[in-house]
Amino acid sequence: MKGNKGNKQKYIERDRIRSGLLALFPNLESYRHFFEDNREGIQPFIDLALEQGIIEKPEGFENFINENACHPEECKPPEGFTFSNLMEDREKINASGRGLTISVNELVERYHLQGILPAGKVNNAMFSRLKQGPANTRNKRNVLRLLSFWLGYKRPHLGRPWNYETLLKTCPEEQALDSREGTRIAIALYSRKDVIEEKAVKWLKNEIRSCLEDLGLTGQANRLQAYSTTWFYLDLPKERSVTSELSHPRSYNRGMKEAVSIAHQVALRWALSSHSSPRKTLSIGIAAGEFSTMDDYLQSIIKARLPGECVIRMTDYSHLCVQINNIRVIFHETPAVAEMPAGEIITIWSVKGLWNTNFWDFIPALLNDRMLQADSRFDEEFKEVIRLSGNRTESAPGQGKGVIETLLRDPRNSLLGLEIAKTLYFRGRLLEANEILRIVLSTDPSNHIARALRMSIFTDLGINADTYSVSSIRFSRADEEADFIKEVYKPSAEDFFCEAAVSKLGQAITILRLIRREGGRYETGLTELDERDVYRLLDHAQKLFEMGMTVSSTGGQSRYFLMCLMSFKKILKSDPDILKDPEKKILDIQDFCRETAVEIYSALGWLRDDLPEPNRKYTLEKRISDADRSYKDSVLLRASVPSAKYSSATMLWDFSTVLNAGIARDVIGMLREAAELAEKLKNEELSMLSFIRFHKEIMTPDRFIDYTMETIREVEQRVGKTGELESMDASSPLDLEKLGGLKLFCLHI
Repeated sequence: MKGNKGNKQKYIERDRIRSGLLALFPNLESYRHFFEDNREGIQPFIDLALEQGIIEKPEGFENFINENACHPEECKPPEGFTFSNLMEDREKINASGRGLTISVNELVERYHLQGILPAGKVNNAMFSRLKQGPANTRNKRNVLRLLSFWLGYKRPHLGRPWNYETLLKTCPEEQALDSREGTRIAIALYSRKDVIEEKAVKWLKNEIRSCLEDLGLTGQANRLQAYSTTWFYLDLPKERSVTSELSHPRSYNRGMKEAVSIAHQVALRWALSSHSSPRKTLSIGIAAGEFSTMDDYLQSIIKARLPGECVIRMTDYSHLCVQINNIRVIFHETPAVAEMPAGEIITIWSVKGLWNTNFWDFIPALLNDRMLQADSRFDEEFKEVIRLSGNRTESAPGQGKGVIETLLRDPRNSLLGLEIAKTLYFRGRLLEANEILRIVLSTDPSNHIARALRMSIFTDLGINADTYSVSSIRFSRADEEADFIKEVYKPSAEDFFCEAAVSKLGQAITILRLIRREGGRYETGLTELDERDVYRLLDHAQKLFEMGMTVSSTGGQSRYFLMCLMSFKKILKSDPDILKDPEKKILDIQDFCRETAVEIYSALGWLRDDLPEPNRKYTLEKRISDADRSYKDSVLLRASVPSAKYSSATMLWDFSTVLNAGIARDVIGMLREAAELAEKLKNEELSMLSFIRFHKEIMTPDRFIDYTMETIREVEQRVGKTGELESMDASSPLDLEKLGGLKLFCLHI
């Protein structure tokens, strides 16, 4: 019996290797191209075929390929299918970037195929580059070849069409950049009866290049050009449409995000520079469309005289691109108008603020400022500067102008004020951040972002208060911030409603923890709390999340929390003991999460009964994948990225309509990535945004990593470690009974 079992395993292995080789060499043309790229690298593949008995002698390798050749018509991906789609396709890849890298390298090492790569192995960056551009180098093509071998070996059920030639076609022209259209950002210095020195212009040019490097856009530096001595511009070509030549606002998504990131960095760096003065004006214009028609529009919006702090301006079409792609920007409600030289009247949208507290990355100068560090050495100095006591009007020798002093010289610069508050917030200095927000709101009471950050601060302080009486006061302050904006200014940004909702959610979870410890009811003085208070707050949060979905073009953030919240309410109502017993684990034994997912996906039209099963499944998975990618792509703040990765893992584990070995492997890989990303924040003494305990809070990286590793252990106890999952077919369903109702979103409540 053992011998038969061993022989069977040997035949299975031979068939997998045969499938892998034919995926790598679908025809003789592929073989010849391989030989042109790797004259020395073909031998290990021939040796592998010989060892497995696939061919009898080396000369038979070409015959083997030719006899099993794929017709060129079979070597085509589905229309519109890109390499990014492939990497997110759970049927084909079903692994995180890190998990895929590990799996491919294990296969490469096992069969000694390292020779065709300079470093002997693949890495995550190699796959990322194939998402962004054509496979136009030998190394890129070799990474595709090893991936195609991996696909044939690991996913033989996909069939012959998923081979090297098919993968090659997911990369080149479909992902090529369109040199005719894209996003242009223009940055200009103007004088108000003052001379613009050459050193200021030189500083600006160098700082733009520094921004590009810090934002990971080093390759764009060569595109930086000058209109004049004080005016620079940068073209960010859009991705050519994979389905048509028609332009669509979504095709400008990446370019617009990059342009806004650059504008955010340059505007604040200029405000902090020694060259900045009231007599010199920085103006930044962003336009999208055909490059050949942009100059007149950009000159008009940059030269337009606008009231207040309107550094960043956009054309009407750029504004549309921002709105459709849900790029986290807030505009002044009423656009300005200007007349172009030819007499055309154009609309100018000026930026009032960016949701920098969750989505846009830090400003290096602020991270390095001595009074914005995580320790409290400068607390007294901070208080003295804020009080404007008069005892300190100049910076200490050798220190230069501090960022807080810069803000106090011009408190109307709300972008700078919010960035300072954000830096203090992520350094764990919540009370100091609140002081800065007081200054911002004194000059701009309607600032949604400042109000939302205040909500987060009071909610966080309330969650971590020593007594509920103190928590209650802080929660009331958070509510007042939300009510002020809702009643007076009628907000229309999804992020505001999400911030208000997660504040209510944090309050509900705080009361839930309290009554669980007290047997279901908490009483002290005039305060009486029970499950009704929990449900009241959860219902309020649900209404706010629903409003967030209503006002958003994508609704991704609101939809995720809405699914968690609706499921959580069902779990609580199904087991009343959860509200009374602190030892009772919060488990979804009846699988309410998947039930809720199906309800919401059906309501949104993502899960369609009118489609045949293969298309139905593909349509659903693509919509989920696109929504997840859209949200993750919008999170550029390094202190938010680990939590976004953890939330993606939660979405997969808790709400996939079918759970299989591939998804479990992917979830574990994503959780490990989240922990690795959190580890990097420790070097900068940054805390991080976390939803790991369901509600929003600021958390140290060490604590986040501890929670994440505990999550990994809980998952592995139920499904096995990554190595065991690798040995299983990716589509093998998991035993739901063994999972025991484990849901990641409520594991650490």
